[in-house]
Amino acid sequence: MADRTILVDDLDPMTTQGVERIAFSYRGTEYEIDLGPVHQAELEAALQKFLAGARPRKPGRRAPRSYTRIDPAQTQRMRDWAGKQGLSVPTRGPLPKRIREAYEAAQPDPSHNPTAAQHTPTSTRKNTHANASA
Repeated sequence: MADRTILVDDLDPMTTQGVERIAFSYRGTEYEIDLGPVHQAELEAALQKFLAGARPRKPGRRAPRSYTRIDPAQTQRMRDWAGKQGLSVPTRGPLPKRIREAYEAAQPDPSHNPTAAQHTPTSTRKNTHANASA
């Protein structure tokens, strides 16, 4: 005789009929929940307007990353400061946002913060529009 798995609604343990496992992702975290027909309908109704405005994600594609490039000398000053504060900071690679934010918050006067003038926002998108005034 084969074993049989009976799913139970995670929101109503008395419901076992018509229960399905629903998998979804939100803000990079994968979730799953077992729901009976009533709770499935509630979830679908709650998501309806968001699904209408959303688009399916193509498998294997990731959103382009954007980052802030900081002068290497400034990066080293931030690393040195973080080490003196007892913060764990990598010796190579980009600085974690929490380190940059802590460093900037610790500066006495934001208008004299040298990192503000040295940040160069970069993005993975290419500018495909020609400047008409050039």
